Amino acid sequence: MAIQKAIQKSGILSPWRNPLDPGDRFYRRVLTRAIMNMNGTQYATLSEPVVLDGDFEIEWIGVRYVTDTSSSENIDTLFAGAELNNNTVAVDVFEERLRMFAYNSSGNLYPALQATIGETSSFSDGKIQRIRVTYASGVISLYLNDAVILTDTWNIAGSVAVGVVGARTGAGSRRMSGNVFSFRVWKNGDRNTGELVTDLSFDESDTNYQRNYASPIADENDPDWSGAILQNALPGDWEEISKKSGDDFWLGDNGRVINYAEGAL
Repeated sequence: MAIQKAIQKSGILSPWRNPLDPGDRFYRRVLTRAIMNMNGTQYATLSEPVVLDGDFEIEWIGVRYVTDTSSSENIDTLFAGAELNNNTVAVDVFEERLRMFAYNSSGNLYPALQATIGETSSFSDGKIQRIRVTYASGVISLYLNDAVILTDTWNIAGSVAVGVVGARTGAGSRRMSGNVFSFRVWKNGDRNTGELVTDLSFDESDTNYQRNYASPIADENDPDWSGAILQNALPGDWEEISKKSGDDFWLGDNGRVINYAEGAL
């Protein structure tokens, strides 16, 4: 594994007290983690595409930053299948629209789904958003911070493959700009009834291999430890952020504040 200068990982806690904040009369814990600042260059491919044979749920938590919305090519893909000529799901943001596409085994849209969030999209303002896709009993649904954006029938013939985070294809087309805080996949049901098979935090700043926290393997030298591989990532792309328990925002470099959108927590 490529070794880079490490940044503290998720789960590192330390006391932090602000005497000017009445709520900090007692110490509160601080969670420190690393995030990758994606600028349309970096993306991740899953070590093995996730193959879903029945009901499923996919969750993406992150930030998308608005860049040039005047170009039709300015499409930020949040996640997609390994190849678009198989049954797969892709979710992206284009201008003010959060869009979901379901592809059949021939690479055709079935159906083509998209939802307009509004003229000033709450997704595109640099806040942390939670996107979920669920499939149950032939119905596929898209959620933004637990609000249903759209739902439709999708009669899948075979399995569904998911294999890329932050880009449309394994070759890296239509990459996103922003941060991915986590990416999780449940198969044979949703988060309450299914099995969590992919749990990525993208917080391993000392390697391009990213841990799958759904795996019982804790040894980074074991191939089953890695759930995703970062593409085009450099050591300088990482940032350390901190969050006090109970806060609805993170603090980054140079006092940068990263807020959660309403309903995202």
